[in-house]
Amino acid sequence: MAEERDFMMDIGYELPSNAPKQVEGESREYYRHPPGTYLGFIGKITAKFKDPSGKRCEADDTGATFSHYILNLWIRKFLGNAQDPVGQQVITDDLKIPDRPISELYFPVVLFNEPTRLWSNKLMFDKWKIPGHDKYSIIQASPNNPANKITNYNGFPAFYGLPCKFSLTFKADSEKQARYIDGGVEILDYNARIPLDKLKEFEVGIETLVEHERAQREAERAASRQGGYVTPTAPQTNFDEYNVPDVPNTLDDFIS
Repeated sequence: MAEERDFMMDIGYELPSNAPKQVEGESREYYRHPPGTYLGFIGKITAKFKDPSGKRCEADDTGATFSHYILNLWIRKFLGNAQDPVGQQVITDDLKIPDRPISELYFPVVLFNEPTRLWSNKLMFDKWKIPGHDKYSIIQASPNNPANKITNYNGFPAFYGLPCKFSLTFKADSEKQARYIDGGVEILDYNARIPLDKLKEFEVGIETLVEHERAQREAERAASRQGGYVTPTAPQTNFDEYNVPDVPNTLDDFIS
C-alpha cells in the first residue's frame, strides 16, 4: 500500500504557526418533543412578519409583510404512547410553570396563508366549532364556492384557554425528524376554559422565563466572542417560533 502523499511539502508553503488550522462550526440544535400524546390548552395565535429580504422582522418595521401565524399549544401532560406510556406532568393544573426550558412547555403550530397549503388547516381544525356561534368556526365554507374552505384566523381567540389533546409523530427516515401533529387538535371541553386572569398571570411568568433564556444565550455568545468558549445550552428554544402577543383576549370580545 502506497504511503499517503504529503501535498503540503509539494506545494511549498504552509499556514503560519500562530494562525488557526481548523475551526469547528457549531450546529444550532432546537428541542424536539418526544412522539406521543399530549394534553394541554390552547394559547394565543401570533402573526409573524418578514422584511423585503425574507428575514424575520417586527410588524411595524419598514417593508414588513405578513409571513405566517404561530399557534402555541401549551403542554400540561405528556402521556407517551401505547408502547411506552409516560403520564409526565409538565405545566400543573394550577398553571405553575415548572423548572424546564420553555421549549419543553409548548408545541408551536405553524399556519401558512397560501391557498395551496390550507388543506392541512382543515385536517387540524375542522372540528373547532363553538355550538351556536358559527362565525367562530375555524374552517368555513366559502360563500363563493362551497367546495372551497376558508381558514378563519379571526376565530382562534375564541378558543383561547380551552383544554386540548394532540399527538405528535415524525418521519423516521427524514434528516431533521421534525415533529408534526398526527391528525387534528381535539378540544376536550368547551366549558373548561381556564380563567383569563390565570392565563394572564401564566403569560407574565412565561415572558420572564423567555427573557431569562435570551439573556443566558446572549451571555454564552459574548463569552465565545471574547475567546472563552462556553458550551451552549442545548437543545435551545427557537424564539422565531415563540411570542406572547400583548392583545386583549376576553370571552366577551368573541362570544355575544
